[in-house]
Amino acid sequence: MLGNPTINFPAGGVAGLSVDLDGSDWSAPALANPTFSAPTAGSHIKVINSPMHIGSSLYMATDISLDFGLDNQDRASDGAPNGRWGFATVSKAPVLRARVHYGSLTSPSEVTDAFLQTLQGETNQDILVQIGRSAGACMAIRIPDGDVRVGDPERTNGQWTLSLEIRGTRPAGGASAGETGAMQIAVF
Repeated sequence: MLGNPTINFPAGGVAGLSVDLDGSDWSAPALANPTFSAPTAGSHIKVINSPMHIGSSLYMATDISLDFGLDNQDRASDGAPNGRWGFATVSKAPVLRARVHYGSLTSPSEVTDAFLQTLQGETNQDILVQIGRSAGACMAIRIPDGDVRVGDPERTNGQWTLSLEIRGTRPAGGASAGETGAMQIAVF
């Protein structure tokens, strides 16, 4: 079973996926050491200069992380190997976290007081963030109807920043509006 994956994007580092795995049927492992197979294509996704679109406004994001928000439950059974017939995902609630600059600069844009009030309002936003800048080492995360929760302005390395927590919600238009769900990920 795939647990609840999270992806961390440390500033200046490389993207890292964390996930818990659990099997439905297993037996004791062989005593020999397992082998490692290196990937044959693609490169590390380097986290540098990550543009984040909030609606039609462009910002630069840092301290990015993505929690897939999967709630997986055992499908227990007395007659199944090891006491379960697999797993079921009973809830999906993705959460994207990031930090953006707050102030009045326009290149790159900082969140202004007026836009901060918009984010603190009851309107959801279309969110798109790109991590990586090279073909074969890029990822885009889109939350088409994100419920944005904004933290208080705080100093980060001498600059004013805002922490954002964006909860994916299913767009009101659904598939008929071309949306496939609360979150989409593309690796390219």
